[in-house]
Amino acid sequence: MVHFNLAQYPVAKTLALVTHLLESIIKANDKIPSKNVTWFHSRAVPNISIQAYLHRIIKFAPFENEALLGILVYFDRITELSVKRDSKFIINSLNIHRLLIASLAVSTKFSSDVFYPNSQYAKIGGIPLAELNQLEVEFLFLCGFDLFIKTEVLQKYGDKLIMLTSFNTKKNEAIRGTPIAKRSIQSIEDQQSEEDTNKYNRRKTYHMRIEQPFRNSRNTCISISSLSESPMLGSIRETQWTNSSNSLSPQIANL
Repeated sequence: MVHFNLAQYPVAKTLALVTHLLESIIKANDKIPSKNVTWFHSRAVPNISIQAYLHRIIKFAPFENEALLGILVYFDRITELSVKRDSKFIINSLNIHRLLIASLAVSTKFSSDVFYPNSQYAKIGGIPLAELNQLEVEFLFLCGFDLFIKTEVLQKYGDKLIMLTSFNTKKNEAIRGTPIAKRSIQSIEDQQSEEDTNKYNRRKTYHMRIEQPFRNSRNTCISISSLSESPMLGSIRETQWTNSSNSLSPQIANL
């Protein structure tokens, strides 16, 4: 049984797993037309990656696994509520950065006894303090003020991330261990057919969620619980993330 140790699992590795998950979901969501503009939307895609942005936040405002996994839970709740409200809130490249800084500020305050003031988060995120205060309020409304997360829920999300990592590692090892000479023309054609089907399903994607079960339909969704079966996310590797900034700066371009 795969088990994620909330207290001892390295936060750096959790960050790498969450980053890959979010990047994969956003890559698919960016293909979905969306006319909704919220407080979280930028005019253009920020020139800093999700990985670098999270690294920047954790460097100047450290957080624990509970806060990091908590944002995934919140994103699921936002998606669920948006469906009920028929607002179709889609997390994409234009809003993910503001969502991250606001959600981590909220998640850290709710899950930890030690957290930083919004003025610090604003400097880290490259946005004015007044804007972050507004984003925090908007985020609370998006979540329906439902911030409490049971420990077993966080454990479930952590276990799914580890399970996905283990699954894809074994899958990649199996692929690398298959001699090309032993592959038949039929197997290659079958693989190509499967890839074509996957591409078709990606075009049909309506919305991405982290928790909702994956299914092949008009409302195809991706969830943490079904990531190991999803053709969209590929493999997750515990990649090293690098330092994107050595000092706080007042603004980040395009953010």
